[in-house]
Amino acid sequence: MTNSDSKRSLTGEVLRMHVAIMCVCVCVCRLELWPGFVTSILQYEKNIMLGLDISHKILRTDTVYDYMNDVYMTGKGDFHDNVTKGLVGEIVLTR
Repeated sequence: MTNSDSKRSLTGEVLRMHVAIMCVCVCVCRLELWPGFVTSILQYEKNIMLGLDISHKILRTDTVYDYMNDVYMTGKGDFHDNVTKGLVGEIVLTR
């Protein structure tokens, strides 16, 4: 592998990293803030450049069970349909 091949293979690489250990809890809103960063290696003119961006994730801490209880307590409409509409297509984090 030549030097130009190694540069070409690095170009466009992206790494996303979020650190759950350093999360900040916002208990009033039932949210967690996970700090993180995104790195990328790009070709700029004749050289390669390392890009580093700060990136955070905001996660809800309420559970599917909490959501189902909230829907049940409001009592509006059909329980099954309301839960299905609220949860289908959402990302659920398991711990």
